[in-house]
Amino acid sequence: MQNCPACQRKLISHISPRCNWCGHEIQDAAYQEEAEARRQAHAIEQAQHDAQSRQWFQNTVDAYSPAGFGGLGVNVPMGTMRRTHADIQQEVHMRLAAEAAIAAATQARLAQEAAAQAEEKRRAEEREEAKAADDRFRHLEL
Repeated sequence: MQNCPACQRKLISHISPRCNWCGHEIQDAAYQEEAEARRQAHAIEQAQHDAQSRQWFQNTVDAYSPAGFGGLGVNVPMGTMRRTHADIQQEVHMRLAAEAAIAAATQARLAQEAAAQAEEKRRAEEREEAKAADDRFRHLEL
């Protein structure tokens, strides 16, 4: 079976018992058997890969273990690879402080721009008032 009976689209993965596009369950018995066989084969391959990875890691640790235990005597840090909760909290606090500083700087810049716009508007109004005052007495000039 190559196409879904519900949506008629091509089936991408023959591992899934459902259509990858519409989610319709494929009722074909041969397809279901093939999907089950592929799932089992994938599980076996994954287990082999995991075993090989564990063996590689163990060999690496053994190679770098102290010289008295058959290794090269090189110190490899075997502590936790994850960051501690305190480190994560410190980073979060630093990021929050940086974001607060950025927000304060942005707010100050916006306040300066608003003040500059208000000053420009006030000057424009003063020019208009001065021009209107000049126009009131212009008829007297002759």
